[in-house]
Amino acid sequence: MKKLYSLIAIMMFAAGVFAQSNQALPFGNRTLHIPVNIPQKNVDLSRATNQLYIDYDTADAFLWAGSYGRFIWDHNWNYVAADSSLKYCVVGFDSLYDPYNLISYPNSAVQSIIVDSIFAAVGQENNSGTDDTLITKIVSLTAAGYPQNTVLWADTTIISAGTPLSTPDWLNSVLLTWAPAFGANVSRFGVRMEYHGDKADTLGIIAGFGSFTGPCGTNPSATLAQLSNFNPNTYNFWTQYNQLLPTSTGGFIYYDCNASGGYDAGSDGASYLANMAIWVYVTISDQPLAVNEQEGNNMTLFSSSPNPFSDITNIRYKIEKPGNVQIVISDISGRVISNLNEGFRAAGPHSSEFDGSRLSKGVYFFTLKTENGSLTNKMVISR
Repeated sequence: MKKLYSLIAIMMFAAGVFAQSNQALPFGNRTLHIPVNIPQKNVDLSRATNQLYIDYDTADAFLWAGSYGRFIWDHNWNYVAADSSLKYCVVGFDSLYDPYNLISYPNSAVQSIIVDSIFAAVGQENNSGTDDTLITKIVSLTAAGYPQNTVLWADTTIISAGTPLSTPDWLNSVLLTWAPAFGANVSRFGVRMEYHGDKADTLGIIAGFGSFTGPCGTNPSATLAQLSNFNPNTYNFWTQYNQLLPTSTGGFIYYDCNASGGYDAGSDGASYLANMAIWVYVTISDQPLAVNEQEGNNMTLFSSSPNPFSDITNIRYKIEKPGNVQIVISDISGRVISNLNEGFRAAGPHSSEFDGSRLSKGVYFFTLKTENGSLTNKMVISR
Protein backbone atom coordinates (compact mmCIF):
# COMPACT_ATOMS: atom_id res chain seq x y z
CA MET A 1 0.00 0.00 0.00
CA LYS A 2 1.17 3.43 -0.69
CA LYS A 3 2.67 5.24 2.25
CA LEU A 4 5.61 7.48 3.02
CA TYR A 5 8.03 4.76 3.92
CA SER A 6 10.48 4.55 6.77
CA LEU A 7 14.06 5.05 5.64
CA ILE A 8 15.34 1.50 5.44
CA ALA A 9 18.80 0.58 4.18
CA ILE A 10 17.84 -0.85 0.80
CA MET A 11 20.43 -1.50 -1.87
CA MET A 12 18.39 -3.30 -4.50
CA PHE A 13 15.73 -5.97 -4.95
CA ALA A 14 17.59 -8.99 -6.24
CA ALA A 15 15.29 -11.80 -5.27
CA GLY A 16 15.52 -13.28 -8.73
CA VAL A 17 13.04 -15.77 -10.06
CA PHE A 18 11.99 -18.07 -7.26
CA ALA A 19 9.33 -20.72 -7.01
CA GLN A 20 6.38 -20.69 -4.66
CA SER A 21 4.00 -23.49 -3.90
CA ASN A 22 1.12 -23.50 -6.35
CA GLN A 23 -1.62 -23.29 -3.76
CA ALA A 24 -4.83 -21.34 -3.38
CA LEU A 25 -6.47 -19.91 -0.27
CA PRO A 26 -10.20 -19.41 0.27
CA PHE A 27 -11.26 -15.79 0.05
CA GLY A 28 -15.00 -15.33 0.48
CA ASN A 29 -16.64 -16.21 -2.81
CA ARG A 30 -13.35 -16.33 -4.71
CA THR A 31 -9.82 -17.69 -4.36
CA LEU A 32 -6.43 -16.22 -3.55
CA HIS A 33 -3.94 -17.64 -6.06
CA ILE A 34 -0.24 -17.76 -5.23
CA PRO A 35 2.05 -17.16 -8.22
CA VAL A 36 4.37 -19.98 -9.24
CA ASN A 37 7.23 -17.53 -9.78
CA ILE A 38 8.04 -13.84 -9.49
CA PRO A 39 10.17 -12.23 -12.23
CA GLN A 40 13.45 -10.64 -11.23
CA LYS A 41 13.52 -6.87 -11.05
CA ASN A 42 16.75 -5.71 -12.67
CA VAL A 43 17.52 -2.29 -11.25
CA ASP A 44 20.17 0.05 -12.62
CA LEU A 45 21.50 2.10 -9.71
CA SER A 46 23.95 4.15 -11.82
CA ARG A 47 21.74 7.05 -12.81
CA ALA A 48 21.23 10.76 -12.26
CA THR A 49 19.73 12.01 -9.02
CA ASN A 50 16.64 13.23 -10.89
CA GLN A 51 15.90 9.73 -12.20
CA LEU A 52 14.17 7.18 -9.99
CA TYR A 53 12.17 3.97 -9.86
CA ILE A 54 8.76 4.25 -8.24
CA ASP A 55 7.99 0.74 -7.02
CA TYR A 56 5.47 0.43 -4.21
CA ASP A 57 5.56 -3.38 -4.20
CA THR A 58 9.28 -3.53 -3.48
CA ALA A 59 9.08 -0.71 -0.92
CA ASP A 60 6.38 -2.49 1.09
CA ALA A 61 8.06 -5.89 0.69
CA PHE A 62 11.14 -4.54 2.47
CA LEU A 63 9.06 -2.68 5.01
CA TRP A 64 6.91 -5.68 6.04
CA ALA A 65 9.63 -8.30 5.42
CA GLY A 66 8.45 -11.82 6.33
CA SER A 67 4.80 -10.87 6.80
CA TYR A 68 4.45 -9.53 3.25
CA GLY A 69 2.26 -11.69 0.99
CA ARG A 70 2.02 -11.81 -2.81
CA PHE A 71 -0.84 -13.20 -4.87
CA ILE A 72 -1.76 -13.18 -8.54
CA TRP A 73 -5.13 -11.77 -9.56
CA ASP A 74 -7.14 -12.70 -12.66
CA HIS A 75 -8.21 -9.89 -15.03
CA ASN A 76 -10.42 -9.72 -18.11
CA TRP A 77 -12.36 -6.76 -19.49
CA ASN A 78 -15.19 -9.12 -20.42
CA TYR A 79 -15.78 -10.51 -16.93
CA VAL A 80 -19.22 -9.83 -15.45
CA ALA A 81 -20.51 -9.64 -11.87
CA ALA A 82 -21.08 -13.38 -11.60
CA ASP A 83 -17.38 -14.00 -12.32
CA SER A 84 -16.34 -12.18 -9.11
CA SER A 85 -13.05 -11.14 -10.70
CA LEU A 86 -11.26 -8.00 -11.83
CA LYS A 87 -12.08 -6.08 -14.99
CA TYR A 88 -9.04 -3.78 -14.99
CA CYS A 89 -6.56 -2.14 -12.62
CA VAL A 90 -4.84 1.21 -12.14
CA VAL A 91 -1.71 2.04 -10.16
CA GLY A 92 -1.57 5.69 -9.17
CA PHE A 93 1.96 7.11 -8.97
CA ASP A 94 1.64 10.15 -6.75
CA SER A 95 4.30 9.38 -4.14
CA LEU A 96 7.69 10.08 -5.70
CA TYR A 97 9.73 7.64 -3.63
CA ASP A 98 12.61 5.44 -4.84
CA PRO A 99 13.05 2.50 -2.40
CA TYR A 100 16.34 1.43 -3.97
CA ASN A 101 18.18 4.70 -3.33
CA LEU A 102 16.01 6.22 -0.58
CA ILE A 103 15.35 9.27 -2.75
CA SER A 104 12.03 11.06 -2.58
CA TYR A 105 10.51 14.34 -3.65
CA PRO A 106 7.28 16.05 -2.53
CA ASN A 107 4.86 16.45 -5.42
CA SER A 108 4.65 20.16 -4.73
CA ALA A 109 8.30 20.51 -5.78
CA VAL A 110 7.83 18.74 -9.11
CA GLN A 111 6.33 20.36 -12.20
CA SER A 112 7.11 17.84 -14.94
CA ILE A 113 7.73 14.09 -15.13
CA ILE A 114 8.93 11.98 -18.05
CA VAL A 115 7.81 8.34 -17.84
CA ASP A 116 10.80 6.56 -19.37
CA SER A 117 9.72 2.95 -18.73
CA ILE A 118 6.80 0.92 -17.42
CA PHE A 119 7.22 -2.59 -15.99
CA ALA A 120 4.68 -5.23 -14.99
CA ALA A 121 4.83 -8.79 -13.60
CA VAL A 122 2.06 -10.71 -15.35
CA GLY A 123 1.00 -14.16 -16.49
CA GLN A 124 -1.42 -15.04 -19.29
CA GLU A 125 -3.32 -18.12 -20.38
CA ASN A 126 -5.21 -18.64 -23.65
CA ASN A 127 -7.88 -21.34 -23.80
CA SER A 128 -10.13 -19.86 -26.48
CA GLY A 129 -7.82 -20.16 -29.47
CA THR A 130 -8.48 -16.52 -30.40
CA ASP A 131 -6.11 -13.57 -30.14
CA ASP A 132 -6.32 -11.32 -27.07
CA THR A 133 -5.52 -7.63 -26.59
CA LEU A 134 -3.56 -5.94 -23.80
CA ILE A 135 -4.00 -2.16 -23.54
CA THR A 136 -1.65 -0.18 -21.31
CA LYS A 137 -2.45 3.47 -20.60
CA ILE A 138 -1.02 6.42 -18.74
CA VAL A 139 -3.97 8.25 -17.21
CA SER A 140 -4.43 11.39 -15.18
CA LEU A 141 -5.04 11.53 -11.41
CA THR A 142 -6.89 14.03 -9.30
CA ALA A 143 -4.98 16.24 -6.88
CA ALA A 144 -5.82 13.64 -4.23
CA GLY A 145 -4.32 10.87 -6.39
CA TYR A 146 -7.54 9.20 -7.59
CA PRO A 147 -7.58 7.77 -11.15
CA GLN A 148 -9.35 9.61 -13.95
CA ASN A 149 -10.40 8.45 -17.42
CA THR A 150 -8.27 11.01 -19.29
CA VAL A 151 -5.73 9.03 -21.35
CA LEU A 152 -2.33 10.69 -21.71
CA TRP A 153 -0.59 7.82 -23.54
CA ALA A 154 -1.62 4.34 -24.67
CA ASP A 155 -0.13 1.18 -26.16
CA THR A 156 -2.07 -1.75 -27.66
CA THR A 157 -0.50 -5.22 -27.84
CA ILE A 158 -2.11 -8.11 -29.71
CA ILE A 159 -1.29 -11.39 -27.97
CA SER A 160 -1.43 -14.25 -30.44
CA ALA A 161 -3.47 -17.27 -29.35
CA GLY A 162 -0.57 -19.54 -30.23
CA THR A 163 2.02 -17.65 -28.19
CA PRO A 164 0.58 -16.64 -24.80
CA LEU A 165 2.72 -14.48 -22.54
CA SER A 166 3.53 -17.37 -20.19
CA THR A 167 3.30 -21.15 -20.02
CA PRO A 168 1.74 -23.42 -18.98
CA ASP A 169 -0.86 -21.11 -17.36
CA TRP A 170 -1.52 -17.64 -15.98
CA LEU A 171 -0.01 -18.48 -12.57
CA ASN A 172 3.45 -18.37 -14.20
CA SER A 173 4.67 -14.79 -14.51
CA VAL A 174 6.92 -12.92 -16.89
CA LEU A 175 8.25 -9.37 -16.94
CA LEU A 176 6.71 -7.00 -19.49
CA THR A 177 8.25 -3.62 -20.35
CA TRP A 178 7.18 -0.53 -22.25
CA ALA A 179 9.24 2.54 -23.18
CA PRO A 180 6.73 5.36 -23.63
CA ALA A 181 9.23 8.19 -23.03
CA PHE A 182 6.11 10.18 -22.27
CA GLY A 183 6.52 13.58 -20.72
CA ALA A 184 3.87 15.86 -19.29
CA ASN A 185 3.58 18.86 -17.04
CA VAL A 186 2.21 16.73 -14.24
CA SER A 187 3.53 15.64 -10.86
CA ARG A 188 1.32 12.55 -10.64
CA PHE A 189 -0.08 10.00 -13.07
CA GLY A 190 -1.52 6.50 -13.19
CA VAL A 191 -0.85 3.35 -15.23
CA ARG A 192 -4.01 1.50 -16.25
CA MET A 193 -3.95 -2.05 -17.63
CA GLU A 194 -6.85 -3.60 -19.57
CA TYR A 195 -6.92 -7.17 -20.86
CA HIS A 196 -9.54 -7.67 -23.60
CA GLY A 197 -10.10 -11.30 -24.47
CA ASP A 198 -12.43 -14.24 -24.46
CA LYS A 199 -13.71 -15.07 -20.98
CA ALA A 200 -11.95 -18.42 -21.24
CA ASP A 201 -8.63 -16.52 -21.29
CA THR A 202 -6.96 -14.92 -18.27
CA LEU A 203 -4.38 -12.26 -17.52
CA GLY A 204 -2.84 -12.54 -14.05
CA ILE A 205 -1.11 -9.58 -12.39
CA ILE A 206 0.93 -10.06 -9.23
CA ALA A 207 0.07 -7.89 -6.25
CA GLY A 208 1.31 -7.77 -2.66
CA PHE A 209 -0.09 -6.80 0.72
CA GLY A 210 1.70 -5.92 3.94
CA SER A 211 1.17 -7.80 7.18
CA PHE A 212 -0.68 -10.68 5.59
CA THR A 213 -2.19 -13.16 8.03
CA GLY A 214 -4.85 -14.74 5.83
CA PRO A 215 -8.62 -14.29 5.53
CA CYS A 216 -10.75 -15.00 8.56
CA GLY A 217 -13.32 -17.75 8.99
CA THR A 218 -14.40 -20.40 6.54
CA ASN A 219 -17.01 -18.35 4.70
CA PRO A 220 -16.54 -14.63 5.45
CA SER A 221 -18.89 -12.11 3.89
CA ALA A 222 -17.46 -9.14 1.98
CA THR A 223 -18.50 -5.69 3.11
CA LEU A 224 -17.67 -2.21 1.87
CA ALA A 225 -16.00 -0.10 4.56
CA GLN A 226 -14.36 3.25 5.10
CA LEU A 227 -10.75 2.46 5.99
CA SER A 228 -9.36 5.77 7.14
CA ASN A 229 -5.94 4.25 7.88
CA PHE A 230 -5.55 2.81 4.38
CA ASN A 231 -3.86 5.02 1.78
CA PRO A 232 -4.01 3.12 -1.53
CA ASN A 233 -1.95 3.18 -4.67
CA THR A 234 -3.71 0.33 -6.50
CA TYR A 235 -7.29 0.56 -7.74
CA ASN A 236 -9.24 -2.36 -9.20
CA PHE A 237 -12.60 -2.59 -10.93
CA TRP A 238 -14.30 -5.44 -9.06
CA THR A 239 -17.01 -6.98 -11.23
CA GLN A 240 -19.09 -8.23 -8.30
CA TYR A 241 -19.43 -4.65 -6.98
CA ASN A 242 -19.47 -3.01 -10.43
CA GLN A 243 -17.13 -0.24 -9.35
CA LEU A 244 -13.55 0.83 -8.93
CA LEU A 245 -12.28 0.12 -5.41
CA PRO A 246 -11.14 1.79 -3.25
CA THR A 247 -13.65 4.54 -4.00
CA SER A 248 -12.62 8.19 -4.08
CA THR A 249 -13.93 8.49 -0.50
CA GLY A 250 -12.06 5.45 0.81
CA GLY A 251 -14.68 2.71 0.52
CA PHE A 252 -12.93 -0.67 0.28
CA ILE A 253 -13.52 -4.37 0.83
CA TYR A 254 -12.93 -5.87 4.25
CA TYR A 255 -13.86 -9.02 6.14
CA ASP A 256 -15.62 -8.52 9.46
CA CYS A 257 -13.75 -11.31 11.25
CA ASN A 258 -14.94 -10.41 14.75
CA ALA A 259 -18.49 -9.60 13.62
CA SER A 260 -18.36 -6.15 15.25
CA GLY A 261 -20.18 -4.47 12.39
CA GLY A 262 -17.21 -2.19 11.66
CA TYR A 263 -13.60 -2.42 10.58
CA ASP A 264 -11.13 -3.23 13.36
CA ALA A 265 -7.46 -3.01 12.45
CA GLY A 266 -5.56 -6.11 13.54
CA SER A 267 -8.71 -8.23 13.76
CA ASP A 268 -10.41 -7.87 10.40
CA GLY A 269 -9.01 -8.83 7.03
CA ALA A 270 -8.76 -6.52 4.02
CA SER A 271 -8.79 -7.52 0.36
CA TYR A 272 -5.06 -8.34 0.36
CA LEU A 273 -4.70 -6.45 -2.89
CA ALA A 274 -2.76 -3.23 -2.46
CA ASN A 275 0.45 -3.23 -4.49
CA MET A 276 -0.01 -4.32 -8.09
CA ALA A 277 3.40 -5.24 -9.47
CA ILE A 278 3.39 -2.39 -11.96
CA TRP A 279 6.27 0.02 -11.50
CA VAL A 280 7.91 2.83 -13.46
CA TYR A 281 11.22 4.51 -14.15
CA VAL A 282 10.89 8.27 -14.44
CA THR A 283 12.93 11.39 -15.01
CA ILE A 284 12.06 14.54 -13.13
CA SER A 285 12.84 17.12 -15.79
CA ASP A 286 13.09 20.03 -13.37
CA GLN A 287 15.26 18.30 -10.75
CA PRO A 288 13.82 19.83 -7.56
CA LEU A 289 16.93 20.29 -5.48
CA ALA A 290 17.04 24.04 -5.22
CA VAL A 291 14.90 25.50 -2.45
CA ASN A 292 13.67 29.08 -2.40
CA GLU A 293 13.35 31.17 0.73
CA GLN A 294 10.04 31.25 2.57
CA GLU A 295 8.69 34.51 3.99
CA GLY A 296 5.72 35.39 6.19
CA ASN A 297 4.56 35.67 9.80
CA ASN A 298 7.17 38.37 10.48
CA MET A 299 10.04 36.02 9.64
CA THR A 300 12.05 34.60 6.75
CA LEU A 301 13.31 31.03 6.41
CA PHE A 302 16.15 30.67 3.92
CA SER A 303 17.47 27.56 2.21
CA SER A 304 19.84 25.56 4.35
CA SER A 305 23.47 25.78 3.30
CA PRO A 306 24.83 23.66 1.79
CA ASN A 307 21.80 22.01 0.22
CA PRO A 308 22.06 19.19 -0.78
CA PHE A 309 24.51 18.22 1.95
CA SER A 310 26.22 15.14 3.31
CA ASP A 311 26.70 15.64 7.06
CA ILE A 312 26.37 19.24 8.28
CA THR A 313 24.15 22.06 7.05
CA ASN A 314 23.30 25.49 8.43
CA ILE A 315 19.67 26.53 8.77
CA ARG A 316 19.38 30.28 8.28
CA TYR A 317 16.45 32.44 9.29
CA LYS A 318 15.50 36.01 10.19
CA ILE A 319 12.83 37.15 12.63
CA GLU A 320 11.29 40.62 12.75
CA LYS A 321 10.25 40.41 16.39
CA PRO A 322 12.21 38.97 19.35
CA GLY A 323 10.90 35.77 20.90
CA ASN A 324 11.38 32.07 21.49
CA VAL A 325 12.38 30.03 18.43
CA GLN A 326 12.16 26.34 17.70
CA ILE A 327 13.32 24.41 14.59
CA VAL A 328 11.71 21.03 13.96
CA ILE A 329 13.29 18.50 11.56
CA SER A 330 10.97 15.89 10.02
CA ASP A 331 11.11 13.22 7.32
CA ILE A 332 8.78 12.87 4.34
CA SER A 333 6.21 10.98 6.41
CA GLY A 334 5.98 13.85 8.90
CA ARG A 335 7.83 11.92 11.62
CA VAL A 336 9.82 14.32 13.81
CA ILE A 337 13.54 13.59 13.60
CA SER A 338 14.93 16.34 15.80
CA ASN A 339 13.91 19.44 17.77
CA LEU A 340 16.35 22.34 17.83
CA ASN A 341 15.30 24.60 20.69
CA GLU A 342 16.89 27.96 19.88
CA GLY A 343 15.51 29.62 22.98
CA PHE A 344 14.97 33.40 23.06
CA ARG A 345 16.32 35.21 20.00
CA ALA A 346 16.59 38.90 19.27
CA ALA A 347 15.15 40.36 16.08
CA GLY A 348 17.46 39.90 13.09
CA PRO A 349 19.26 37.13 11.16
CA HIS A 350 20.35 33.87 12.80
CA SER A 351 21.89 30.53 11.84
CA SER A 352 21.65 27.09 13.45
CA GLU A 353 23.84 24.09 12.62
CA PHE A 354 22.16 20.75 11.97
CA ASP A 355 24.04 17.42 11.97
CA GLY A 356 22.42 14.93 9.59
CA SER A 357 25.31 12.47 9.47
CA ARG A 358 23.23 9.70 11.09
CA LEU A 359 20.32 10.06 8.68
CA SER A 360 19.81 8.16 5.43
CA LYS A 361 19.93 10.10 2.20
CA GLY A 362 16.66 11.56 1.03
CA VAL A 363 14.41 14.57 1.46
CA TYR A 364 13.78 16.18 4.86
CA PHE A 365 11.92 19.26 6.02
CA PHE A 366 12.78 21.90 8.59
CA THR A 367 10.12 24.06 10.20
CA LEU A 368 10.79 27.35 11.92
CA LYS A 369 8.32 27.99 14.75
CA THR A 370 7.74 31.19 16.72
CA GLU A 371 4.77 32.65 18.56
CA ASN A 372 3.88 34.42 15.31
CA GLY A 373 3.51 31.19 13.28
CA SER A 374 5.71 28.80 11.32
CA LEU A 375 7.48 28.37 7.99
CA THR A 376 8.74 25.16 6.37
CA ASN A 377 11.51 24.51 3.89
CA LYS A 378 13.22 21.47 2.37
CA MET A 379 16.72 20.04 2.50
CA VAL A 380 18.25 17.06 0.73
CA ILE A 381 20.84 14.66 2.12
CA SER A 382 22.84 13.31 -0.81
CA ARG A 383 25.85 11.05 -0.34
